[in-house]
Amino acid sequence: MKIMLTYPSFSLLNPKKGSPLGLAALGACLEESGHKVKIIDPSVERYNFKTLINKIKEFDPDVLGVNVLTVLVYDAYRIVRVIKKINPNCLTVFGGPHPTILPEDVLKECFELDVVVRGEGEITFDELVNNYEKNIDFSKIRGISYRNNDKIIHNPNRPLIDDLDILPFPAYHLLPLEKYKLKRTTTTGIEGYGTYIFTSRGCPYNCNFCSCRTLWGKQWRTRSPEKILEEVKILKERYNFNLIEFSDDTFTISKKRTEKICNLIRKENMDINWSCSTRVEMINKELVTMLKNSNCYLIAYSIESAQQQSIDFLCKGFTVQQIIDATKTVKKSGLQAMTNIIIGIPGETKGHINNTIRFAEKLDFDFVYSNILTPLPGTKLLEYAEKNDMLITRDWSKYTTTHPVMKIPGIRSFELKGFLIKANMKFMLSKNIFF
Repeated sequence: MKIMLTYPSFSLLNPKKGSPLGLAALGACLEESGHKVKIIDPSVERYNFKTLINKIKEFDPDVLGVNVLTVLVYDAYRIVRVIKKINPNCLTVFGGPHPTILPEDVLKECFELDVVVRGEGEITFDELVNNYEKNIDFSKIRGISYRNNDKIIHNPNRPLIDDLDILPFPAYHLLPLEKYKLKRTTTTGIEGYGTYIFTSRGCPYNCNFCSCRTLWGKQWRTRSPEKILEEVKILKERYNFNLIEFSDDTFTISKKRTEKICNLIRKENMDINWSCSTRVEMINKELVTMLKNSNCYLIAYSIESAQQQSIDFLCKGFTVQQIIDATKTVKKSGLQAMTNIIIGIPGETKGHINNTIRFAEKLDFDFVYSNILTPLPGTKLLEYAEKNDMLITRDWSKYTTTHPVMKIPGIRSFELKGFLIKANMKFMLSKNIFF
């Protein structure tokens, strides 16, 4: 069958930083089953809505799969509504965070949508396409919600994939990789072409503003170090990427796994430099030395706030003193330090926000990203905001993390926006060389 995979990006002020690996992962499984797959990334192709529709129409897919973030759900509706008018027989499928968490809502709001793939899509979507090709009903497919005439049916969840090594590497050949190859120079003078990969799924932590546990489960599941390095080699040798970002939320959960990956990078004498993310309380001299000695040049960890009560509200599990100690350790090692701060945390005052900005500035991070606290679907924060009547809007297109959607006593929405602009002016515009 002919399968088109895409995602809407028309409303994004800052489109995705790299290739859509989730779609490429689906594409790899579908190709193994003998299907013809095409991926369109409207962001990198600079396609507007009309152009994307024309490209889908030209390919004339039997199945259209759309990856949907919360902020882009209305654009996704527009796509399938137009495609269904062009070809009523095209099976329209949503996957991704928003439909996984709110399958009933999206199927009710968009009658032209046929199926939602919930959670991990590789096995589920492949089974769905195979059944559709053979005209087998969907009643036995775990992990989907679908429309059967006028009735919405939610099949049982599919068990999470324990062994991620069974999955094929993303189908990089389906992506216009040359268009992602922007030359980058780090602040340490390293030049090259950067990309990213994922090495694990799931999160054992409990941050109340994050939906990771809802999407991927609380059990941390990993790929083997050998498989990870095999994919890195492909990216380096076949596609000439030499700056690799391990984009897991927390790359260093297992000291043993981290050590083995670092050892393999050194043993293979790989001509790459890389970065990763961790948590404040995990940072120590032993870890940063291990990373530094295997060509890691940057470590990212979110501090969120300079107020302990705010850190506790977000359920982060570390202290302000640990932030200070961790950052001293990273800076002393010579690694670059990247962090994130959050504006608009319940209980904070304007003075608290200014204190967080000054705190991040004093710690001298190489990069500081800022966003406005946003209660996304699937988070405990959304439950809190609903319970306390704090939501300003349920217009999902506003849930960008740059637009206030939650009432904060004593601080008006335009003031929150002003603090975000202030932070970005202070931190983002002060760096003109970055990865």
